[in-house]
Amino acid sequence: KKARSTMQANLIGSNVDDATAQYLIDTLTPAYEASKAPLVDVSSDSESPSLIKALLSVQDGVQPMIRSALRSWQTDLFKINTASNGHPLAALGQAVLEQHRLIESNKLDAEMMQNFLLLLERDYGDNEYHNAIHGADVLLSLHLFLSKTGLSKRLSKLQLLAAFLAAICHDFRHPGTTSAHEAKVMSPLAIAYSDQSVLELHHLASVFALLNTEGLNVLGPLSAEDFRHVRGLMIEMVLHTDLAKHFDFIG
Repeated sequence: KKARSTMQANLIGSNVDDATAQYLIDTLTPAYEASKAPLVDVSSDSESPSLIKALLSVQDGVQPMIRSALRSWQTDLFKINTASNGHPLAALGQAVLEQHRLIESNKLDAEMMQNFLLLLERDYGDNEYHNAIHGADVLLSLHLFLSKTGLSKRLSKLQLLAAFLAAICHDFRHPGTTSAHEAKVMSPLAIAYSDQSVLELHHLASVFALLNTEGLNVLGPLSAEDFRHVRGLMIEMVLHTDLAKHFDFIG
């Protein structure tokens, strides 16, 4: 009750709309209450408490599953979805960012990042494939690829932040169609983006609109130069998911 009252005081009446504030309160209250239990660190060598504790209500098996997922290709995202109460993207997003020290090193707001991940996950879309579970799968695959090849050690903290945010949002608000279909029927999206990488530009515009919302601008602490760098990398990476241009990219 104390946790719920604290969040109500912080959110209700703020610039966050009432429906969004209530969603965050209902989602996070059980997690904050459960976090009174001993902390479980998901990283292999971290000495600081894992931020993921505040995202998940502590159920049997969920924290070992997250810890294992960060180290193994043999992960069942559907099991993580169930164990995390339907928050696979928020849970893994927070875990990956913590694993690579990206919140601390970039001086980001941890609580704002929680809210951003939860709201992005809520609005990701519920079509059969391009949903939050898929986003979590791509994020985890990128983390494992960069970690197991050693490439993560050759990238800056800003580059890693951009890469993981791009993976998280790369299919945000996917309509369940293709860019070719949108162009053929001259949909509002195709008209807005002139038939060029329609869905990819839609995903990017949608996530940066979310990031531009007061209270959710997780990149706000970055300098103007660093923000432009991260934004530019995110745009480049998401545009490279346009399979219609795959051979142009690798040619």
